[in-house]
Amino acid sequence: MVFGFSKEVCIKKKMLSVFDNVSGEFDIEDLTQVMGIRTSQTVRKYLNEIEELIATYYSPKELNLEVGKRGDIRLHRNGANLDKLLEVLYTEDLVYKIYQKLILTRVFSTEEFCEQQQISISTLRRTITRMNHSLLNYDVSIKVGKKVSIVGDEAQIRFLFFEMLYFVHHSSSTIKWFDMKNYHQLSQQVCQAFYITPELEQRNILSMWLFINQQSEDLDKGLAKDYFEENYENYLPNELFSSNIWKYILLVMYALDFFNFEPELTFERMHQHQFSEITNQWMLLFEKYIHTLSSEEKASLILTMYKYELFHRILPNYREATFNFNPINEETIKDDYPYFYLTLNRMWNELASYSSLSIPKIVKDLLFSCTFQLASPEDLFPVVRCYLYSSLPQRNQQQLEKMIQYQLLSTAKIIFVTEESHADILFTTNASREGNLISVPIVEKDYIYIKNIIYAWIQKNED
Repeated sequence: MVFGFSKEVCIKKKMLSVFDNVSGEFDIEDLTQVMGIRTSQTVRKYLNEIEELIATYYSPKELNLEVGKRGDIRLHRNGANLDKLLEVLYTEDLVYKIYQKLILTRVFSTEEFCEQQQISISTLRRTITRMNHSLLNYDVSIKVGKKVSIVGDEAQIRFLFFEMLYFVHHSSSTIKWFDMKNYHQLSQQVCQAFYITPELEQRNILSMWLFINQQSEDLDKGLAKDYFEENYENYLPNELFSSNIWKYILLVMYALDFFNFEPELTFERMHQHQFSEITNQWMLLFEKYIHTLSSEEKASLILTMYKYELFHRILPNYREATFNFNPINEETIKDDYPYFYLTLNRMWNELASYSSLSIPKIVKDLLFSCTFQLASPEDLFPVVRCYLYSSLPQRNQQQLEKMIQYQLLSTAKIIFVTEESHADILFTTNASREGNLISVPIVEKDYIYIKNIIYAWIQKNED
């Protein structure tokens, strides 16, 4: 469970994800089975609570959850997303309140906190045990006795706090428990020092990161060592942070690609780090399996892996994809771009066969996402030749073929050939003819059926 949030919060988030990915109705019994919950009564309880939150924070036109008496569920969403709802779910959870207290004080009284939250000490202990299990990647732990405290490497603690706030809020503008005005002004000064003009949302993110660092400094939680050899030429207010702290602040934003605070780069830093060999091997495989890389594309891949190396120095044991910042990883490519995934998997297997290095999962996700970004539509989708039997007039048959081509643009480049012998897949609108049968007029179920047929063909013909 992410950051140790409660099972109830995770279930509600998963429910919302299920509803949001289904265009039609969803049956409550099916939902009970999908969620792995014992009884439909428990599911109804969660649905009622979600329904109340939606009614509180959204207008009916924006977001509306309908739960019928017969158990049919439908989520209507129009010009809105689920961020506000998820933010409420997280901020009302006990886990968030523990993080909030740790950010503000680092140490607090167990008894006083339990009285404020109206919980037992045993409940607090169980919650912190769950949180600690989620913090293994950070080499950080929360201790609980008479007092609650957080221990571990200071650079990792600060990043943990930032990542948690970003995960919940996505922006400093929605955080109500501290005044962000000074940090907004400071973020503007930082941007001016580097002659950049970011979007407001980027400045809000920088403000949140500046707050975490300022709060940590105010509590005398200094960084134990200098993590970075990189340097900046900057004119930043050194009375606020030392040059070492500023370097840490800027390089984290740079490594995560929020800001282009470009350090003074050298050949050694760019090309002689622990991921350089993997990067070079991957570029060779890219050109073998996909296409020749331009100088700009090579530079982009090298720079991305260098930025990850910076990140790795802060969190050397982080073994999972940075889900908060990367919208695409191996799993999403496998589900949405199966043809391209087969190519990536062949590249990965070849890399693993002759690489002497142990490659973490997060590096695999990063290489896959970078390759996806550099790929062209021709690389992502196969050419599939189809032949259509139909009793429709010629013009209407051509219209039907065009509809199929456009609807499945994200699956394959479909070409309808004029001779059956040249086709990879046969489709028909006549039950008496050989081929995969579809209806006229064509409906959503037909598109899903066609997509599945094409996916199966891709799997069968991956070589």
